[in-house]
Amino acid sequence: MSHIVKTLSLLVYTLHVSGCFWYATTSANSNYSLDNWVYGAGLLDASMFSKYLASLYWATVTCTTVGYGDITPTNNMELIWAMSIIVIGVSLFSYQLSDLSSNFADMLSKKHKFAKQLDLFDTMIKQFEINPLSIMEIKEYFIDKAKQKSYDKNQEILSVISHLPSTLGAQLSHVLF
Repeated sequence: MSHIVKTLSLLVYTLHVSGCFWYATTSANSNYSLDNWVYGAGLLDASMFSKYLASLYWATVTCTTVGYGDITPTNNMELIWAMSIIVIGVSLFSYQLSDLSSNFADMLSKKHKFAKQLDLFDTMIKQFEINPLSIMEIKEYFIDKAKQKSYDKNQEILSVISHLPSTLGAQLSHVLF
C-alpha cells in the first residue's frame, strides 16, 4: 500500500513541477509582453493561486494527453516548454500510471490468492472433519501470515500443511493421510 501512496505522490509532484515550470515561462519571457498564455487565458489580473491552478490544470491536461486546447503556448519559450512536457512529462506520467496500475493488480492478485487458499482450507475442514479448535488456530496462523505479507504462495494441501506449526501440521497430516 505504501508503494501506491508513493506512486500517487510522485504523480502529483510531476504535475506540480510541470505546472510551475509552465507558469515560469511567463516570467521567462524576456520582454514580458502580453504575448503569453496568462494573457491568452484571461488571467493577467488573477491571483497567484488562480494562476497556479491554471498551470496545474494545463500540466494535468497535457500529461494525461487530453489536450483541451483552452490554454495554449503563445510564444517560443512556451512552445519549447510545452514540447518538453509532451515528451518528458507524458513519458514520466505514463510510466507512473502504469506502475500504479501494476501495484493495484498485484494487490488484487494477492487478495485473490489468499481467498482461494481460504476456500481450499474450508474444503479441507468439511471433507476431513477437522476439530473446531484446531481450525481456529490454523485460520489465525494464516491470517497472521497474510498480515505479515509472508504468506503469498499458491499452495495445494501439502504445502498448506508445511506452513503450519509442527504440532498442528502433524495433527492435520495424521487426519488427512
